[in-house]
Amino acid sequence: MSKRKSIPAKIRLEVFKRDRYTCQLCGKSPAKYPEVDLDVVELEIDHYQPISKDGNNSLANLQTLCRQCNRGKGNDESFNITIKDKIEDLLNKINPKILQALQSNKKVRIVANEVDYHELARLIGVSEQYRVEVIPNTLIGYRAGFSLGIYTIDDNGGAKVNFFLELK
Repeated sequence: MSKRKSIPAKIRLEVFKRDRYTCQLCGKSPAKYPEVDLDVVELEIDHYQPISKDGNNSLANLQTLCRQCNRGKGNDESFNITIKDKIEDLLNKINPKILQALQSNKKVRIVANEVDYHELARLIGVSEQYRVEVIPNTLIGYRAGFSLGIYTIDDNGGAKVNFFLELK
């Protein structure tokens, strides 16, 4: 087992800045609560691979978590799911072709269920890796907008949202 060394203040600040002062598990950020005391969200530095399991203090092994998530995670590495992971999981759920298309085109047109779109927009709101641009129309019904872009796998016959997703 490695001996715990304190993380230098400069490294801590680099991690917070890289992660946009946002918890990488739940998306909470002090910036979202400017009208109240900043103690509402207390950010901490977490190790992907815990020191107790031979982790180190390198930037690649550190992430920003809020106090609540960090205490809940403890040294359980199975909780290392980031907002980026959640976005990619949701994109794969909508249609696995989206991530493939983003790698080559950087911008794709998508038709997704309204529920999936709103969850995606919420996650992207705390991430700087993607940009969403809604195409102003609502598509309703089974296979509505099927020929407009990468289409949702889960066609529930309900409302769809037609939008561009861009990789920054």
